[in-house]
Amino acid sequence: MYRRWYAKMNWPLLSVTLLLIVFGLIVIYSATFRDNPSSPFADVGRQTLAFFVGLTLAFLIFWTDYKRLCTFRIPIGGSSFSIRLGYVLYGVAVFLLLLVWKKGHSALGAQRWIRVGPLGTFEPSEFAKLAVLLALATFFSENREPLSPKSLFISGMITGVPLLLVLTQPDLGTSIVLAAIWLGLLFFLGMNPLLILTSVVVAGSAVFRVMKDYQRERLLIFLDPNKDPRGWGWNIIQSLIAVGSGRFAGKGLFAGTQIQLRFVPEHSTDFIFTVAAEELGFVGGFLLLILFFSLLWFGSKIALETEDRLGKLLAAGIVVMIFFHVFINIGMTMRIMPITGIPLPFISSGGSSLITNMVAIALLLNIEYRRDRILLG
Repeated sequence: MYRRWYAKMNWPLLSVTLLLIVFGLIVIYSATFRDNPSSPFADVGRQTLAFFVGLTLAFLIFWTDYKRLCTFRIPIGGSSFSIRLGYVLYGVAVFLLLLVWKKGHSALGAQRWIRVGPLGTFEPSEFAKLAVLLALATFFSENREPLSPKSLFISGMITGVPLLLVLTQPDLGTSIVLAAIWLGLLFFLGMNPLLILTSVVVAGSAVFRVMKDYQRERLLIFLDPNKDPRGWGWNIIQSLIAVGSGRFAGKGLFAGTQIQLRFVPEHSTDFIFTVAAEELGFVGGFLLLILFFSLLWFGSKIALETEDRLGKLLAAGIVVMIFFHVFINIGMTMRIMPITGIPLPFISSGGSSLITNMVAIALLLNIEYRRDRILLG
C-alpha cells in the first residue's frame, strides 16, 4: 500500500517537539533577559540559531534512510576493505572527545567544550550520545548472538571508551546517559533485568570509590543540603524554594523572584525547570511533563511497532536517552536525584544539546516513515 509522505509523517510527535522548543525559548528568555540588559535576546538568539542548524540537519537526516546512517559501507583502500558509517561517526566522536581532553575550553570547573570561532562553543559529548547509539545499534543489529559474553564485552568497550573520556571532563551526567543507552539496549534485547541492576550497582560503587572527596560530597549533598547551605547545598535549597514558591498557577512569566534575583544558579541550563515551576507553577510544570510524556510515548510506540531490528534499537535508544535526561534533570531540581549537570532536552539553553535532540527526533520520524513503502509526490 502506497501512502504519500505527508500521510505517513508522525505529526503528533513533530508537534510535541516544536511545542517543547517554543516552551524552551520562552523560559530561556525569562531566565536571561535581566542578565544582559543591553542585549536581552542574546541567549534566545543563540538558541534560535542552533534551532535552524538543528532543523537543517534534521531535514537531511529525515530524508536519508536510517539504515544508510549505520550500515552504509565506506570503501577504504579500494573495494577490499570497507567500514560502516555508524562506526566512522563513532570514531569522529571519540576523536572530538580526545581533542576536548587535550585542548578543550574550560568553564564552571569542567572541560567539555571546543571553541568554534564566532559560533561560540561546541560540546562533543552531546554528539557522542548519538554516535555511541548508532555504533551500538549497528553492532547489535548485525550480531546473531548480541547477548553472548563476546558481544557484551565488545559493546561494553564501544560504550566504555567515550564514557571514560566524558567522565574525566568531568561530566557524570552524560556518563550516566551513555551507560543507560547501553543497558537500555541490552534490556530491549532480552537481558535479565536483575543482571542489569547488579551491573549498575557494581559499576556505580566502583565509580564512587575512585571519585575525589569533593566529588562525593557534591554527589551526596542532595541527601542533606543543609549540611553546607552556602556551598554545595545552595543550588538544591534555592531550587526547592523556587519550585515550591510557584504553587499552583505560578508568580507569572518573567516575575519569579528566585530566578530574576539570581538566587538559583545556572537557571538557564541545568536548573531551567525551576523557571517553569516558579513562574508558571504546578500548571506549567505539569504541562511540560505532559509534553515529555507524549514525546516518550510516541517514541516507545515507534520502537515497539518497528519490525526491523536496527530501527527498533535506534528508537529504543533514543527513548532511553531522552527519558534519562528528563528524569535526572527534573529530579535534581526537586531533590530526588543528585546534581549531575545534565540539560533538560529542548528546554535548557545550549546549542549542542538542542541540535542533538532535534537530530534524535528526526531519526525517530525517519524510522516510522520507512516502515512502509511510500510514494513521494
